[in-house]
Amino acid sequence: MKSLTQYATTYKTSLRINLKYYKMAHHFTASRIAGKKNVVFPDEIVIKSDVVIYRKGRVIGYKETKIDRDSIGSVSIDAHLLFADVIIETRGGMKIRAEGFTRGDASDIADLLS
Repeated sequence: MKSLTQYATTYKTSLRINLKYYKMAHHFTASRIAGKKNVVFPDEIVIKSDVVIYRKGRVIGYKETKIDRDSIGSVSIDAHLLFADVIIETRGGMKIRAEGFTRGDASDIADLLS
């Protein structure tokens, strides 16, 4: 049976590993005031070292799309007056349009994926 000290050490180690993994990812969330689609469920893009995750919330749960970084064909920005949309196209023909990011966030996303 493990002692309390061993449990605490194991917990601290797993917490450190999880935080390290979390820091390696870049999280971007669209603005809620960007348009009528993002008011309740804003788009979210998470960029990790090997995969890009696009999340769109729903009333119950969310829709999540994962794309390998190697399969990304192009990334483009559709800039509007205040906000911008990020369009990610894969080599397989899939197209994702994430709407309502600030122009700075959209530019950062494009730079990270290029």
